[in-house]
Amino acid sequence: MQYGYSDEELDAMFGDGGDQDDAMAPARATSSALAPLPPLELIPLGQTAPTTNGNILTKTVVGVPVWALGLGTLLLGGGAAWWYFSGRKLQDNDGGDDLEPTDIGSGPSGWGPSRGRVGDALKAHFSKKGLSGVKVWDDANEAKAARVKHRSPLVTCVPSGGSKLALDKDIEKICKREGLAPVVYEDGSIGLHPAKAGKKAKEWEKYIDELRDEGQSD
Repeated sequence: MQYGYSDEELDAMFGDGGDQDDAMAPARATSSALAPLPPLELIPLGQTAPTTNGNILTKTVVGVPVWALGLGTLLLGGGAAWWYFSGRKLQDNDGGDDLEPTDIGSGPSGWGPSRGRVGDALKAHFSKKGLSGVKVWDDANEAKAARVKHRSPLVTCVPSGGSKLALDKDIEKICKREGLAPVVYEDGSIGLHPAKAGKKAKEWEKYIDELRDEGQSD
């Protein structure tokens, strides 16, 4: 038995090589007729392919839409502004129970009426003069509770032992600087009242109204 094919049979099946090339020609022609493929464009992870006619708000940055980023920035900025100004307001009013309503920045050039400030200046004055027995009341309600007969709605200076106080240049200077006028009462005490004119005097008058609105009787 003969295995395989003879030369004649092989030539009959495959031809001489030229025919084989001709048989493949249509396939090559068909392949070459195809249009070249466009180059691939790599898009970073988390981003969508850009479009030439899309709205900018629909685009994304790191997977987040532009409109969402804008809204988040607006909310963050508003929250920061609220925190800043509310913090400033709290800081300006955070002085405990002793802080008086218009102590800070309510008058001319940032000045504001303050009974405590004036009282401290008078205490220092009397101490310097050796008048340690003089009681300076910078709260009219407390002076009333202590049965002080003649009281100012602002600051009252009461000598001890039935003695009487006299005005001097230092007291007048302190009062003038603060827009106040000292009044010597018949019992020898001194009370401070708003001056007759001036911007600071008007601030003191408004200040007294605020104190009375808060419950001060004088």
